[in-house]
Amino acid sequence: MPKLGDAYVRALVTGASSGLGLAFSKALLAEGVEVWGTSRNPDSVFNSDKMHPVKLDLLGEGDVRGWFNQLDESVGGFDLVINNAGFAVLGEAASLTSSQVDAQLRVLLEAPLQIGIAAIQGMSLREKGCLVNVS
Repeated sequence: MPKLGDAYVRALVTGASSGLGLAFSKALLAEGVEVWGTSRNPDSVFNSDKMHPVKLDLLGEGDVRGWFNQLDESVGGFDLVINNAGFAVLGEAASLTSSQVDAQLRVLLEAPLQIGIAAIQGMSLREKGCLVNVS
């Protein structure tokens, strides 16, 4: 069976410091894929020869699509993007504030959509790539 590294050279994984993002990153590295892993705190992302921690706060980054395009160009183009970052607001729905709802929509819907659009545009030009959205 071919390795993922045979199909994909460079991957971006959002939310790579823990949970599924960490697991995806480790699996990709084991398959020979070079990974750029994002976190609000890049020091919390493990670092290795082919693992590159990248700072990204989906709530604080104004132009997520521009951020992605700049990183994509600087690394030579991602051929695998895993939109995984997220956080939960727990409690009764009736108690949610407008700012909590806005934050959830930004992190779980708007930012991954912007990253996905930018990723697909670059992948289409290169005629190669895969976008994975974890939700």
